[in-house]
Amino acid sequence: MPSRRDLLIAAAVAAIGQYEVWLTSGVRPRAVAAPAELVLGLGLAWRRSFPLATVVLVAAASTAETLGGVPMISSAVPLIATVIAVYT
Repeated sequence: MPSRRDLLIAAAVAAIGQYEVWLTSGVRPRAVAAPAELVLGLGLAWRRSFPLATVVLVAAASTAETLGGVPMISSAVPLIATVIAVYT
């Protein structure tokens, strides 16, 4: 079970992602970006228990988001999630 701190970090990253998707104009298409950003954020909760799986999940969600037509430069969450998954 993830610690409260890990859950808080995951929830914060997921919330930032949803904020970017729904309240800024740069992240499109929203139907692709919203679930991908949610996976990117919430997947971080298990980074200490399953670090390799977390990195794979973050990479897969970032790739799916890009292949779905969301420009990588439009959102900061893929970069934030990648840095947290790899370096913590």
